[in-house]
Formats: sequence, C-alpha cells, structure tokens
Amino acid sequence: MSETITTGCELSEITPSDKNNFKIIFSSVIRTYYDQDETKLKEEYFVHNNKKEGIYKRYYKNGQLWEKVNYINNKKNGIEKSYWKNG
Repeated sequence: MSETITTGCELSEITPSDKNNFKIIFSSVIRTYYDQDETKLKEEYFVHNNKKEGIYKRYYKNGQLWEKVNYINNKKNGIEKSYWKNG
C-alpha cells in the first residue's frame, strides 16, 4: 500500500537566535492520503516549528472521521474523540 503526503508549507517567521545566526520557523498543514491520487484523505493536522498544534483528524478509508485530538506543543491536550467506522 502506498501513501502520499501533501504539505502547504509557508515561512512563519525568522528570528535571531544569537548574534550571527537566525532561527527559521515554518508552519504547515500536513495531509496524508491512502492513495497516490490524493482522493482518500488519511489524516490532517497543523505543524508549527516541527510540532503538532491544534486539531489532528484521522479518517477511515471510507472517508468517515476516525478520531479527533487537540495538540498543544506536540502533546495531546483535552478530550480525544473516536468515531465508529460507519459514522
């Protein structure tokens, strides 16, 4: 089984980390798919500075929502919701 990953990456900020160097921070929406044609979404989440932030959603192959979890600083936060395959 193959899997494809699509990102909508954008430069979020550039900040000086010391006198001669800069720290580059990227923000991106990550979407992975069950198929190479990118028609069957597997998961979707937001990454800021290489850490999950906000709502993470994972889907069954039939397109139904499987789970929904909130992340703060790459750690699960709050209620984690799971759903049956038939909705």
